[in-house]
Amino acid sequence: MNATVLLTEKVETNVLTIPLAALNEDGNTVTVYTGYDAETDTLTAPVPVITGFSDGENVEIRSGLSAGDSYYYRYADAIAYRTE
Repeated sequence: MNATVLLTEKVETNVLTIPLAALNEDGNTVTVYTGYDAETDTLTAPVPVITGFSDGENVEIRSGLSAGDSYYYRYADAIAYRTE
């Protein structure tokens, strides 16, 4: 016999979330790029953030960014492999 139980411990409102793909990990530090240089096509100004819960697509930002702050990241809709 199996059972699945969902317990709601706490409900928070006004939670800042960003796409999980926007996070960059370097050792124990997690950052988000807050600048973009169009001339060099480079992401700039990494800001350390503290994350919270994630649903696998979005992640809660507990500190480091505020609502309305701009952030930049690269993503791909599809990856194509080619062999010759």
